[in-house]
Amino acid sequence: MAGEASVTNMRNSKENAVLQSNPVPELRAELARKIASIIGKEENRITEIPAVSLHRRTSPTPPCRTTYHPGVIVVA
Repeated sequence: MAGEASVTNMRNSKENAVLQSNPVPELRAELARKIASIIGKEENRITEIPAVSLHRRTSPTPPCRTTYHPGVIVVA
């Protein structure tokens, strides 16, 4: 009897883990909204954090052949 209860609990745990929704799209959209609220209508904004700037693009940009900057792209 005790063994059956633990098997049932393990099955329920696995099923619940699979049925939970993926939070990544919601988190990505929230991050994009927060960045957009900071930038406003600007295309480029320097932040108070050294070497961190925010950029808003509405279309693809040509590749930069001379200088590369590390960055994070968030697509909502």
